[in-house]
Amino acid sequence: MILATHMLVGAAVGSKVHNYWAVAAITIALHYFLDSLPHWEYHLKHRGENITRKKIISFAVKVVIDFLVGVILVLFFAKNSPSPFLMFFGAIFAILPDGLVFLYQALKKVFKYEPWILKKHYWFHHSVVHYDINKNPKKLGALIEIIVVLIAFYFLLF
Repeated sequence: MILATHMLVGAAVGSKVHNYWAVAAITIALHYFLDSLPHWEYHLKHRGENITRKKIISFAVKVVIDFLVGVILVLFFAKNSPSPFLMFFGAIFAILPDGLVFLYQALKKVFKYEPWILKKHYWFHHSVVHYDINKNPKKLGALIEIIVVLIAFYFLLF
């Protein structure tokens, strides 16, 4: 799923659960669960494609916009919440698994360094949890992502 969706789910958890440890555990577990469902997302490269500078820049712009949309939405819902810090805490922990994937890929590409724990997480995230994008019909993935966002909105509003 895209970052904004994970962040909204994390904020919704933070708005309802009033324990930092529980919010962290629930949002990380939900991240993996949601990524196991068919969903829409963007990729830097598809199998067999070359990575060009233009593709890297395009991917980076999408990630930054996605993250900023997530932050803006969490800010919108947190402004009148009795637990805005827990909402942001949930939003951050909800995207932590993707942050660890990014960290692993950056260390591997830039420094040729692969910490074993990040390598294991990367394998788990992409080989065990993550839904195979080649088997994911885009319309079904987008529909599921919209449903998840609507459920998060419901919990953030009520």
